[in-house]
Amino acid sequence: MSSKPKIDPYNIKFHGEVLDPYRVADLFGIKDPIVFQMLKKILRFGRKHKSQKQDVIDTITSAIRWLEIHSPADAERFDTTQLKTTTERLNNLLEWQDSMLKVEASWDPQKVGELLGIEIGQPVRKHIEGKIRQLLEDAKINSEKADQELNEELNQ
Repeated sequence: MSSKPKIDPYNIKFHGEVLDPYRVADLFGIKDPIVFQMLKKILRFGRKHKSQKQDVIDTITSAIRWLEIHSPADAERFDTTQLKTTTERLNNLLEWQDSMLKVEASWDPQKVGELLGIEIGQPVRKHIEGKIRQLLEDAKINSEKADQELNEELNQ
């Protein structure tokens, strides 16, 4: 019984050699764990379980931390507080984007268009709001007519 070798997303074959971030770091003499963390993020850049944007954010966060530890004066010069705030905002935007994509994936605009009677070939999203307004106006008119008829019956 043959078993397939487990695929490690960090490994890459280069000129017949299997390379991973540890070997690359060793080849370049990178010993600092924070710099190594940045290297891993850059090498995988959106090809593992995080998006490219998230890998960039994580790399920036690691770079800021490296400056704070190894060169506080430079960290102050680069205003790491502002970078951290920007990174947090970008993180919040990414979370919002993920939640919006989940919402977007949860409904079928074509089906809604079909239910609203939007003609095939028409841009559905563009016409949904108008159709809903029309339905609401029709419902209001029908409700007013029903109220009027009820009042007329009660007054007879």
